[in-house]
Order: sequence, then structure tokens, then C-alpha cells
Amino acid sequence: METSPNVWVNIGKVTSVNINENDFPPVVRVNSFESNSDKQSRTFLIDCTNQVYHFNFKSRVLERIDKTYYRGYNCLATKFMRKDTLFSFGGYGFWQTTNIQTYFKNSTNEWESFSPRNDAPKAINDGLNGYIPQKDVFFSAFNTFHSDSENQGKPQINYGVYTFSFKDKTWQKEGEINASNSEKFGLGKTRPFTLWTGKYFLIKYYDAPQVKIRLADPINNQLYTWADTKKLLDNKVEDPEHEMLKFYCWHDTLYFYNYTDNKNKEIRKIKLPINQIMRESVSAGSFYETGMNWKMNMVLSMGGILLIIGGIYSFNNRKKEANSTENVMVSPFNSQERIIIKALIEHYENGGLENQEIHELLGISHKTSENQRKIKNEFIKSLNAKLMVVYSVNESIIRTPTDLDKRFFKHELNKEIFGILKRDFA
Repeated sequence: METSPNVWVNIGKVTSVNINENDFPPVVRVNSFESNSDKQSRTFLIDCTNQVYHFNFKSRVLERIDKTYYRGYNCLATKFMRKDTLFSFGGYGFWQTTNIQTYFKNSTNEWESFSPRNDAPKAINDGLNGYIPQKDVFFSAFNTFHSDSENQGKPQINYGVYTFSFKDKTWQKEGEINASNSEKFGLGKTRPFTLWTGKYFLIKYYDAPQVKIRLADPINNQLYTWADTKKLLDNKVEDPEHEMLKFYCWHDTLYFYNYTDNKNKEIRKIKLPINQIMRESVSAGSFYETGMNWKMNMVLSMGGILLIIGGIYSFNNRKKEANSTENVMVSPFNSQERIIIKALIEHYENGGLENQEIHELLGISHKTSENQRKIKNEFIKSLNAKLMVVYSVNESIIRTPTDLDKRFFKHELNKEIFGILKRDFA
């Protein structure tokens, strides 16, 4: 067992229970999960099979606990632990991608379907997928659909951005990744190696003269770029299968095995805390186009100005009917925008929100002052544009100087939009 970087300790012999090595597929990819309730154990999942193994460090017993007898339909599925329950979403197998959602039922040691209340994306495969614990949602974007029986077997990219709420068991479309700008964060025709930390997607790519990592923040819809100026990460990018053998993320830290070229062929283990990478990163704009923004781009490109008016009318009607239907209504505002709007309503009588309060709500308090200013200004500008389209009110969020020091400003709702939003967000 590796107790610290490059320090291995023999803890004794391992006893195996209910294990048959012939059950392993030819290429074994293993996912490891830590239990919140039992820190002395680990749970392992074998890719393409979802065979479940449990290892106890104290007793040194490795046991297969599932009753799975089928395999091959969920290769490279997105696997994650939620409240000590294993989940597996999507994957690929039998010449087609899938959007199936399953969970491991501990009481029966069987995999069961976890059916949503509305339609999932057509495929959850080869994209940016991960569970966000602090929001209790599953994020899914930039997936690839493929079926040998459709589109002449050619893959189709879905640029949509979706979230699945475990509380409501519903999917919602949050926006889209602009196809023409997808390469700006390393997502071109060739899929790069990507890691999910639980908070950021780390996308490794090469931009001469060095390797860079895009950090995509789905919670705050922000992109950042980190440059490997010290060339710690081999200064090259290989195919994802090889990169997978070198990288992993554990407890908010990125680990990388650097295979040196000297005669002894040493393996150097690089340890980079995610917080350190973020501090050394620079802002690269928005991750994706939210709600109304991507809809507006699509409509305007078709010359359909009248469709905007029709869309607003439809949206207002659906708001009235929301309490009498089980259909999921797609709000033009994403979760982050709704949080800010509600906070502005709540603080209206107090003169609005100070900059620091907005920074905390956007999750950017740890950023430099310059990055905070850029991110906040972009966010307010985008939200004002969206409020203008939906409610036909110009400059809904205004900037006013504080009473104590005129050099500092607050952001507040203007009087006209306050009454409207108070009604709609009650």
C-alpha cells in the first residue's frame, strides 16, 4: 500500500472472497470510491461490467459483493458515490451509446434502474459528466451519441448542457456550449483527457510551447487556464487511454506519474493541490452559454425576431400553468442567476448587494481582485441582457455608490423590475 508519494508498505497478505479472475475483462479499468460512513474500506467498480468489490484495510479482505452476470453495455460509464450509494450513468456497449441511469442497491447487492421523471439527454457518453455533491445534481455536457443503426454509424455531438436534480429526479437544460468556440477550452474534434474533481473538470491539452489545463467550473459557469510553465506534466499530450494511467485526482489534489527518461527509468510522482492550480490560473470567460443566451443566438441567426416575442408569451403562460402540470418547465434563468435574483430581491430595502456579497454568492471570493471584477461584471451584463429579453426592462440591475464611501458601489434592482421579480420569484 502507498502510504505517501512513492512510499510503499507491505501490510500483509490479502484474503479474497467470492472472486474469480476469469470474470475480469481483458482490459481492466477500476474506479475506487471512499465511503463516508466507513473510512476503513474502499469500494471498487470494474469497468464494462460494474462488478462491485469491497476491500477492508483492517481485515485485509477483498470480497466481490454484487450478483452481476451480464456485462458490456456500460463501458466508460460515469460512476460516482452519492450518500454511500453507487451510481452509474450512461456509457457505451453493444455498438451504441446509452443514457441509462442505475444505482447499486445495497440491501440486495443488485444494480437497479434509477428512472428520471422526464427525458434524459440522448446519450451520456464521452463528455463532461460528473456528480456535484454541494448541489446534489449530476452535470452532463458535450456528449457523443453513436449507434451503428443511425446516421450511417457516424457519431453526433450534443453541445447541450444539462443537470439532473436528485431531489426532483428531473433533467433540465441549462444552455449550450458554442460549437464554434468549443476548441477554446481544449474540446476539438479529438477528445482530450479529462478529469472530474467534484468541483472542476480538468481538461489537459497542448498549446505550444507547453501543456495547459482548462479548469471548467460548472457551478459558476466559468473557465480558467493553467499553464504548465515548469513542465511538470511531461510537456506532451497522449491519447486518453495512456493519460488515464498517469493521472488521478484524490481529495482535491491532482496526482501525476512522470516517467523520466534516465537510465534507471525513475517514476516521479507529482502532487498538485487543486487550490494551487486555481491560484495560478487566469480567467478564460464563460464555460457555456446559459438559458436565454443560447436560445437568442439560435433565433437571431434564423432572423426570427418574432419568435422571441412568441417565446416570452409562451414562457409567461407556462409560468401560470406550472402548478397544474407535472411537465418540467425550462426556466430562462440558470441556478446561479436565480440565486442572485433572489438575493437582490431580499436585499432591495437595504440598498442591494455589496461586491463582497456577490463574490460569495458566485463562489469567487478566493480569486484575485481583478478576476473577481471581470467575472462579476460579465455576470451582471449577461443577466441584465436576459432580463431585458424576458421582461422588456432595460438596466434591471443598477450600480449605486455606497452611503459610507462613494468610491465603492452596490448592485440593486431598479424599481420597475423589483415588483415584477418579487411576483415571479415569490
